[in-house]
Amino acid sequence: MTDFNLVFKENYMWKQTGFISVFDHWLTEDEADDCKILNYEISIEREALQDYIGGEEKFIKFYRNISDIVVCNKTDNIKVIQTNSNEFEDILMSSLREENMKFLDIFYPEHKIRFKGGYDRTDTFFLADESNFCFLKEYVDKSNLFILGFHAFESEDLI
Repeated sequence: MTDFNLVFKENYMWKQTGFISVFDHWLTEDEADDCKILNYEISIEREALQDYIGGEEKFIKFYRNISDIVVCNKTDNIKVIQTNSNEFEDILMSSLREENMKFLDIFYPEHKIRFKGGYDRTDTFFLADESNFCFLKEYVDKSNLFILGFHAFESEDLI
């Protein structure tokens, strides 16, 4: 099997990066302050949990539909996981709900796309092959999520 440890090293050559979100634009400070679904805790406090869960389900659908398998970096333990497994759903839920800051770090080898979980319902993606952007965009659109900008790396840029 491929040594997927190389995928999670700082010297992997990524070509493009960007952000995926449930929001259709970067929220202003005022919008973020007023947002009832900015994160899991706020959605509970402001009695908007059902709306929050709707966005969570979009992300879960998105990550599961890309491929049947994913390579996960779980605290420096590299593991291949089925995307329809409970283990994968636990990884997604923990990241989406920002539980103990256990954000996802996953790689889809057949598409050479890496994702890192982030705050406020926005995850980061990295493409090793820029020709996969159209594929990614199609799955983002199908899941009713949004790309909030992307850019190409300079050859010396690393993550």
